[in-house]
Amino acid sequence: MAKTLKAADELEATLNFPNITVKFTSKDPVSSLRELNKLLNTLRNMDVPIESSDLDDPLFFRFINLSDEMRNNQDIMEFLRSVNKVEENFKQKKVAIENLKILDFTNKSYTTSLDSSTVQKKISHLVQGVVNADYAVIHIIGSISEDEKKMLVDAVSSKLPRTEIKSLLTNKELLGKTVIEGVFFGEFVPEL
Repeated sequence: MAKTLKAADELEATLNFPNITVKFTSKDPVSSLRELNKLLNTLRNMDVPIESSDLDDPLFFRFINLSDEMRNNQDIMEFLRSVNKVEENFKQKKVAIENLKILDFTNKSYTTSLDSSTVQKKISHLVQGVVNADYAVIHIIGSISEDEKKMLVDAVSSKLPRTEIKSLLTNKELLGKTVIEGVFFGEFVPEL
């Protein structure tokens, strides 16, 4: 990082990271240093490898917290690009549900499933504050069956009847949990 102090009340800085350079000037150095520190920590802690082509994508930083599976799915990203053109506000939410293991001693195997009362509580938490969403992407990640994943998408859809929903189902073991990741677009009630 190169910094130049022009005057007692002015700060100019250039931050060089792989594939990205940030330059700024401020007339309020004290406040700027706090913001600069936040920016530095964010850039240092990014666990997403930045490709130069990603920086050309206007959605890269807006949706940087999306799962890898969502970012790598062209259909989902195209949907997000389209919705981003008509909707300004969005919320990203995520809930995790503990998988239940059902043991089959005869075949010496097990299957995973979900507790329906826990599912309802978690879905209610997921959609809290976003029931007015116009568009949503729901991503189900876990080792449960495809039918159960589709049931989760249907359960979210029933709570958001006016929302156009696109879904993505990923079969992946996540510490014995099933994760529902949602990105919601629309006008939302301000949270207190």
